[in-house]
Amino acid sequence: MKRKTGGCVILYHPEAEVVSNIRSYCSYVEILFVIDNSQMEDPALIEQIRMISGKIVYRWMGGNKGLSAGLNLGCRLAMEQQCDWILTMDQDSHFEGSELADLIAGIDSVEQKFGATGILSPYHLVSKDFDTRAAERYTAERFVMTSGNLLNLGAMTRVGPFEEKLFIDCVDMDYCLRLRKAGFSVIQDNSVQLRHSLGNFQKGKIAALAIGYSNHSPVRRYYITRNRSYVLRKYFRFDPRFSLLVLRSMMGDTVRVLFFEKEKWLKFRAMFTGVLHSFTGHYGKYNPGKVEEGGVKA
Repeated sequence: MKRKTGGCVILYHPEAEVVSNIRSYCSYVEILFVIDNSQMEDPALIEQIRMISGKIVYRWMGGNKGLSAGLNLGCRLAMEQQCDWILTMDQDSHFEGSELADLIAGIDSVEQKFGATGILSPYHLVSKDFDTRAAERYTAERFVMTSGNLLNLGAMTRVGPFEEKLFIDCVDMDYCLRLRKAGFSVIQDNSVQLRHSLGNFQKGKIAALAIGYSNHSPVRRYYITRNRSYVLRKYFRFDPRFSLLVLRSMMGDTVRVLFFEKEKWLKFRAMFTGVLHSFTGHYGKYNPGKVEEGGVKA
């Protein structure tokens, strides 16, 4: 089936490596929207990005409006160009070789096997020490991370845009659950790897158990906790097992901060505030005094 596939990548004060990352997938989409959430533009870097290909369309958001707002703008622009699917990328992610072509080529097979598909995702390889992918090529998932996904824009017209009040974290989780609730499948192609840089990802041990931890900032811990609380409460009846997994992740974060991470007190205070704000309906951008905003960068 002939389809038009666009792409978008969300930037937040990107480093020079973003140029090579964009090169890894730009040639496989028909148009690429570069959505810049940075507080200020970087003219030199923007020019390098524009020189990659004539397919690139750059848009500055005028400041940090959040990951969800950037994704929504990219999707709207793709729809205006009559795209059927859109590749959603994080600035720190890249494909190797022609793996993205393999992912795109698999759409027809996936829809024949699983029916209406909202997202086709690669396998996100954060660390070889935590590679848990299944042996079969395609697996139905409860949720997948945003970066590297092929998003069905026809499905978006049914379920609506990304939830902008979440701002950063769990935007992907919320959207996958909404797609599944509307009857769309979320499928992962385990034969295609996306190399994803998850901030300061490290590993530690408690007894003989290997544990990965991220060392996210207190502000980011706030968003993660607040938005997981939102997802847990919103979707518990639809998918109680997944909600329990989210709760377990929140408890795991507490253990990781306690045993491995720095700024423990600031992070625990931010996590408590996140839970409180979730229950009181305080969403959007977090402004904790003079603490620097974490943006969309992991």
